[in-house]
Amino acid sequence: FEVQAELYVLLRALGCLVRGEVKIPGGGERGARFDLVAYGHNRKAICIIECKPNIPWKFRNSMYAVQEREHRLKQIERYRSFGIPVILCEGHQNIPKTIERVTECVLAAAGERLQHS
Repeated sequence: FEVQAELYVLLRALGCLVRGEVKIPGGGERGARFDLVAYGHNRKAICIIECKPNIPWKFRNSMYAVQEREHRLKQIERYRSFGIPVILCEGHQNIPKTIERVTECVLAAAGERLQHS
């Protein structure tokens, strides 16, 4: 939760329209609840941000880590079925890179909006 909360605060401080714990119907058999979703100026979702803690180093090669990585990959693939980019932020150290990727999505959406004006 701490990674999600910190990312939310930092993105909002940068002026990004972002919401947390967004529930969406559909996406296969069931809907989904996204950790964070960034929106464009038209309030259209432009990217999904999934926040996960790092797998502790001592568990990197354990069965737990293998199962957790498989679960994360399946979750990300399911989220991609919603048709917008999915950004995975694993741990506090990846927050700056995640902010950069979200910013790229926001700028790309703004560029599309300008081209269609």
